[in-house]
Amino acid sequence: MATSVSGRDVVFGKHWLYALTFWRQNPKEFLFNLDIKADTFHLDVLRDLCNDEVDDSCKNFLLTLLQENVTLLLSDEDRLEQTVGSLQSIFNQLAGTEKVQLKCQFLITIATILLGGEFDFSSSTINGQLISFKDLLIEIVCNTKKEASLLRGTACKCLQEIEISYPGITEPHTEVMWNSFQQDTSPVFQSYASLISVILTHLVQEKNHSSRNTIEIKRTGSSKQVLFPSSTLSSEIEVFPIVMSLLDQLKWMTSASVYHVLNNLVEVVKCTSDLLPTIFKTWLPKLTRTSYVPLFHLAFILQQEFGSDLFTSREEQMLMEQLISCANHPLLTVAHRLLFLDWVHVYVENRGQFSPWKIIPPRLIDMFLPSPFDGPDVQGKKLWILASSEEYRTDGQFHLLVAHLEGIKKLVLSGDGYRPVNSFFRTLFFFYSKHGSPFLEVEIQKLLLAVMFTVPELSFRVVDFIECLQEQIPHSSLPEKLVSATVNFVYERPVSSILLHLHCYLELLRKASTLPAAFCFPKKILSFLMEVIKTLSSEDKMDWLLGNILLDVCQSIIQHHNLSLLYKEIGELLYLIMTTFNEADIKNRAKMYYAAVTSLASTKVKQIFQNSTHSQEVTQALSNIVDAVPG
Repeated sequence: MATSVSGRDVVFGKHWLYALTFWRQNPKEFLFNLDIKADTFHLDVLRDLCNDEVDDSCKNFLLTLLQENVTLLLSDEDRLEQTVGSLQSIFNQLAGTEKVQLKCQFLITIATILLGGEFDFSSSTINGQLISFKDLLIEIVCNTKKEASLLRGTACKCLQEIEISYPGITEPHTEVMWNSFQQDTSPVFQSYASLISVILTHLVQEKNHSSRNTIEIKRTGSSKQVLFPSSTLSSEIEVFPIVMSLLDQLKWMTSASVYHVLNNLVEVVKCTSDLLPTIFKTWLPKLTRTSYVPLFHLAFILQQEFGSDLFTSREEQMLMEQLISCANHPLLTVAHRLLFLDWVHVYVENRGQFSPWKIIPPRLIDMFLPSPFDGPDVQGKKLWILASSEEYRTDGQFHLLVAHLEGIKKLVLSGDGYRPVNSFFRTLFFFYSKHGSPFLEVEIQKLLLAVMFTVPELSFRVVDFIECLQEQIPHSSLPEKLVSATVNFVYERPVSSILLHLHCYLELLRKASTLPAAFCFPKKILSFLMEVIKTLSSEDKMDWLLGNILLDVCQSIIQHHNLSLLYKEIGELLYLIMTTFNEADIKNRAKMYYAAVTSLASTKVKQIFQNSTHSQEVTQALSNIVDAVPG
């Protein structure tokens, strides 16, 4: 702790900015290096917050520190009570000052501590802290003449978070907050409206469960029970005039506030028999013609909740047309277009669960054909939608989709980043999962071989694609066909032409060797490896990494194939590795494999290799027979 607090000399000392950065990277390590305990450190923070000589900017940093590390610094009830009490006391001392932003930060910090920690609120001490803070917020919210609008807005947001976490706690104060809402003429009235809509939601839910004496809430993954008695006020408040007044004020609110208030009122209308869904009718034109995601999403919420009670057939059609328009709008960001395309895809995928209007009309389906101006992600999503639609089910129709995949393929071949690659392989997999026909299998083989020929580095992606097919579509024959095609592709190419990307092709052969011999041709693989060693040995390029990759392929063949049919080829290859490589690690590992193949029964060798998933485990298991190999 710094002895001087002038300027920036606060908890972290003269080099406070560096120390604060270190703290945010790893608070526990920071405390350990300074030999400070968390229970004493938070006292230092509180002391600096009390000091008038500390700059307000530094106090804001310290309050943020408390907000971000509630569980670390305040791990028990005593620290919580001490900290919250101190913060409220400091806040009260700031009354009458013009430090509005600092006072707002104090409120946010107290709310974060009370709601962000793992405390037992059935404890009378902690429960009292929450009630005391709630009363302070109510006092600020209702003081519309003296308190600054920013402070009242912050208090409303804090109360809203408390009400969301502990439904019913602010219900007894609904009437006074409603009166304050009606008196407020500043933009902060939106915060009042959002808070009141949340309270109304819980109020009508409580009416539907009037027998409940306690409110059980779930927060941060754990279930807690707070003993707030049900208020008799819920039966006295008239919901209808409040809802209508809130709806009348929506036209003066920002889009974000409109979303929050309307979203809460949807639940209110669902639970209140006196309110009809048609009260939202005047908002449908705006909601169904906007590209602002929250409000547009709200239109779908209304349609899902109220259906034909609110929407006419024409309005439903307008909603779908607007969704398709937004998904294809060139001026929207890629992220927004992808979101809208995902919504369309959900409707197409689950068309059996929706009314006919939600199925894309045939006249609009061609709008999802990719254009040259679409990025790879957008092109992929569009092709997903077409592949899921009824209009593209036959081989002839799917041929058109495969042709449109050429746009993404060109981006892949040009090496234009990872996004085209991801989109290309995801789309291929989705095509096959939807239309696993022999025609598509042939097309996929052609596309993948073309990619491997032009961009050998993507051989690893081909391996991942094969593994994904095996895992997600286990009865498919495509993995075996792909393996056969890729093995032949590698085997038929001159070794000199693939040396630059040899490691990529060897990894592909390693994966291929795990499949049955009828598909992977192990003799061809071994012959190719022999040719690789002979070619590279003359060029003095036998390094440690290459040796390990070659031995990994050998290990895979030994583990998955009949050694009696490959005895000569595998023995010659291992002997060649032993005698060609200079690295002791490679020579010893090759010796062990050679000894196992030539000295042990085939069943014993397989047992050793199958029980050991890594090459180091195999080496250790074979170490006792190394001496059997001469030289």
